[in-house]
Amino acid sequence: MNLLEFADIKLKQKKILFEQLRSLNKKTKSGRSLLKIHSKWVDEVIQEFYKNFSQNTQNCIVALGGYGRNQLNPYSDIDLMILYTKLDNSIEKLSKDLSDLLYKLGYDTSVIVRTPKDCFELSKKDDTIKTSLMDSKYICGNQKLFLRYEFILKKIIEMDKVSYVKTKIESYQIRHAKYGNTVFVLEPNIKEGVGGLRDYHSVVWIYKAIFNTKNALDMKKHNLMTDFDYEILTSALYFLWRLRNAMHFVANGKNDILYLNLREAIASEMQIYASSYFSAQERLMRKYYYYARKMQDVCEKLINKAAIYISENKNPVVFEIDSKTKVVNNHLEFYDDLNLYNILILFYYSVRYCVNLSFDTIYSINTTNISNQKNDPFTFKLFRLIFSYPKPIYKQIYQMHKSNLLNKLIPEFGKIYCLSEYSMYHKYTVDEHSLQALYFLDKLFEKKTDSPFIMRLQHIFLSLNERDLFLLRFAVLLHDIGKLKKQKHEVLGAEMSLKISDRFGLGKELKQDLYFLIKNHLLLNRVISYQDIDDTKTVLNVLNTVKDKRMLNLLVLLTYADMNAVNDNVWSKWKEQLLETLYIRLILSLEKKDQNFLILTDAKKKKKNLLNQIQEKDILDFLNRIPESLIFDMDEQTILQLLKTFSKPQKNNYFMVEQKDEYARLFVLAKEKIGLINKIAGIMLCANASIILGKTYTLDKNNTIVVFTTKNKNLDENYIEELFLKSEEDESFLDECARKNTNKFLNRLEKTKIEMSIKRIEVEVDNNQSDIYTVVRIHAPDKLGLLYDITKVFKDLEIFIGSIIIDTKGEVAVDTFYVLSSGFKKIYDSKFIDLLKARLYEILS
Repeated sequence: MNLLEFADIKLKQKKILFEQLRSLNKKTKSGRSLLKIHSKWVDEVIQEFYKNFSQNTQNCIVALGGYGRNQLNPYSDIDLMILYTKLDNSIEKLSKDLSDLLYKLGYDTSVIVRTPKDCFELSKKDDTIKTSLMDSKYICGNQKLFLRYEFILKKIIEMDKVSYVKTKIESYQIRHAKYGNTVFVLEPNIKEGVGGLRDYHSVVWIYKAIFNTKNALDMKKHNLMTDFDYEILTSALYFLWRLRNAMHFVANGKNDILYLNLREAIASEMQIYASSYFSAQERLMRKYYYYARKMQDVCEKLINKAAIYISENKNPVVFEIDSKTKVVNNHLEFYDDLNLYNILILFYYSVRYCVNLSFDTIYSINTTNISNQKNDPFTFKLFRLIFSYPKPIYKQIYQMHKSNLLNKLIPEFGKIYCLSEYSMYHKYTVDEHSLQALYFLDKLFEKKTDSPFIMRLQHIFLSLNERDLFLLRFAVLLHDIGKLKKQKHEVLGAEMSLKISDRFGLGKELKQDLYFLIKNHLLLNRVISYQDIDDTKTVLNVLNTVKDKRMLNLLVLLTYADMNAVNDNVWSKWKEQLLETLYIRLILSLEKKDQNFLILTDAKKKKKNLLNQIQEKDILDFLNRIPESLIFDMDEQTILQLLKTFSKPQKNNYFMVEQKDEYARLFVLAKEKIGLINKIAGIMLCANASIILGKTYTLDKNNTIVVFTTKNKNLDENYIEELFLKSEEDESFLDECARKNTNKFLNRLEKTKIEMSIKRIEVEVDNNQSDIYTVVRIHAPDKLGLLYDITKVFKDLEIFIGSIIIDTKGEVAVDTFYVLSSGFKKIYDSKFIDLLKARLYEILS
């Protein structure tokens, strides 16, 4: 039998093995057994190969890395080393034949050839090589040579261990920073990411270097890890191994990223099914986040212990707070039996002295039974004292969560623990999102900013009395507790808060205020995302709900914290401007001041300043034609640039691009006609620019200024004008351009967004939201060219667009249009509305 025939036989065996392993992985709760079976099978293949095809027995084959740990997932890489004493042609042939065999069996393989001396010398120069050798396993060949190698390996491990451990801890921290220092990412890497398998590997390498332990079990036997931590760590490991097996089988290859479009298949592979509340994908992610967080917690604790062990300072700095409580090396330690009163006192000290609880204290809190102590009124007074303390409390509340104290005190919060949403909008799980919102609120204590609005929010926050500081923070913590159900979570959460308020002994007014904030925590965000804040009725509708300045201030702070904590893109400069404008209009109305007076006053002030900068008659005339609303919306430099560009004589259409830090704006002056917005949307599509906001300003009875805001910063006004002229000459130009560009630039993630949202198409027509316009709101898959498709329907039906509000909630675009009929009146005809909706549904689906 030659090598090719041998490979064919083993490939058939592998297919049968993988069918058995796949079936086993579906049934088992632990992926460990599958890894061992697979590793043993590869051992036997290599041993049989060596017996039949090796020409020299004075060498041996050693497994490294995951294979060396007997942790081979289905499509894991196989790292091998051929140890030898004398190099000849047989070694080179053995290496080549072994690589060819494993390649034909479908494995990514690395085979290195070294002497034991090479291993020692190379390890002195490179910690990466030292790490790769730490996970070594004898497979076959000369055993005496392997024993000699093991002797040298012990020297390698002992060599400069303090420096090695420091390097490993540093690389652990760098890797975490690369993945955002959180397990809660949209598409997590379960191997390299935070709370992934590499965290465990790092701990094993560090403890092997210091204590010469082999694995977690060995660490437990040597009392380097508690039984409790060992159980948590192994349960997380078993889940992650099983998950990685399933991911490999679904991808039919190596894959360590939980891609959105593969989650349904992965959940099915692991026999995780939908529940009455959640889809299978959501349940899969909830399990993943739960175990990844546990993995992160235990590994951080163990690495912190290792760092202390190798620290040069062996004498801890101790500060005594009381007879039972000390600060040791900047961590709180408690030296007595814990009860709920003591625990909350510890957290109070933690806030007051700005120090975290130690890992051991957190562990003790986690294992303390407080079920019979929760109804003590003094307990909740302590809790309120912590939440109303005028210092940042995020770190302490986060530790409350890690120690499971929050879940015990507030079981409703425990139900959203590691709760994942099948959405590209939310970066974090529901509980983590709430904690992140607290973090952004606390940043106002020390935030340095040039933004007048953030300064205003900062002033409001720092001026809160203890009662309102507690109320706001408690509302931030609880605002999403209703997300156990999909619909109207703000209403359900508000209802749940009533029972929590009674349990915590909150008074009637505090209870009502908490209910109000949770029920309306989405109000201001929804208004700036879906409604025209220049419409007087928009402000009046908000004031029907928010009736006083105090509650408005608390609500705007809650909105700021909530929006910042969703993902990295929700809070932006233009969203900040919208919220600021809405807030100012609401404040003016509450103070019985005329909103239009503010706009006129602001416009008058800006005009006066501009008059000092311009002399040309054409520009002065044009300044007097610009509507006050546009002057109010723009800064003086933008208006000045606009005047100089748009007042040039003998032009029918004008174009100007303004670059900002986070976005760009396109200004177009053209004849006011139905279809103008569609034309500009088509031009922006041809220029590969995604639009995030659109607005029109009437200049006079014949002309209008259209302003489109985009995240693209490479717009060229000459190119825009060129596209506009082409569209004027050839009516089919934009349609052809749209056909070429729609979906052209979609990457895998963007295609997934469309697949996820295709079933969530909705068209609403509302004649109550505005006194002047009919409002059309569209929920549809977010993609390049969506605005062009929608506005083409309006153009074909001769519908005039007054303004556009564009928002994206993850995978779903929510576009709102304030429109009028061709006669510039609201649209009431039910048959026409049915036709409009039918045409929109047709192009959206």
